[in-house]
Amino acid sequence: MIHKMYCVYDSKVEAYMMPFYVQSKGQAIRMFAELANDKDTNVGKYPAEFTLFDLGEIDDSNAKFKLHSTPIAVGVAIEFIKSE
Repeated sequence: MIHKMYCVYDSKVEAYMMPFYVQSKGQAIRMFAELANDKDTNVGKYPAEFTLFDLGEIDDSNAKFKLHSTPIAVGVAIEFIKSE
């Protein structure tokens, strides 16, 4: 099965967090949006400082990665905050 690979960039730390794997882009966005709307997380406290990136994919049948030449920005956490 092909898994999409994403990670979050923290602009204050100037580093990417550990990558995570999901079935689809929509699933990655949902997870990131949940963090952005949770004030108990750093992403939720400082949503302008965190960006979700698409890194590529991995095939779990042969452990081969297919990475983008450059990470692709999906969006900044502040863009996913629900309006009250």
